[in-house]
Amino acid sequence: MSRLGVRPCGGTKSGAVHYETTPGSRNMVAWRIHTASPTGRCVIRVSDSPLEANMVIAKPTDGSAADDGSFPCGREVTSFEAKEIKIPRDLSCDSCIIQLAWLTEEGEQYRCVDFESVTAEVPECFGQ
Repeated sequence: MSRLGVRPCGGTKSGAVHYETTPGSRNMVAWRIHTASPTGRCVIRVSDSPLEANMVIAKPTDGSAADDGSFPCGREVTSFEAKEIKIPRDLSCDSCIIQLAWLTEEGEQYRCVDFESVTAEVPECFGQ
């Protein structure tokens, strides 16, 4: 657990791409909460690079984010919490990153997942 506070990915190793998507598409980001934080807030960022300076905030499409991109999250123990985000239209890469930052009264935690953003249609996902 001590590595979760390490930026930008909490010790998550870069690895195989977990899914494919297209620029401008809507995607669900989900996580599990083992220990709740009564004041917890999250920020979701995306990038084509593991450098935090290159990451851009991806606000949830439900309008729940404040001006700084943060939104309430992790406030109760649950096996599934999620937000829908929109991938930036100009993000096309073979190894992109989604970063979830959880801001709590105990400190910050980070997790990342790799994905591919391709400009061609992804046939098995089109229309779903």
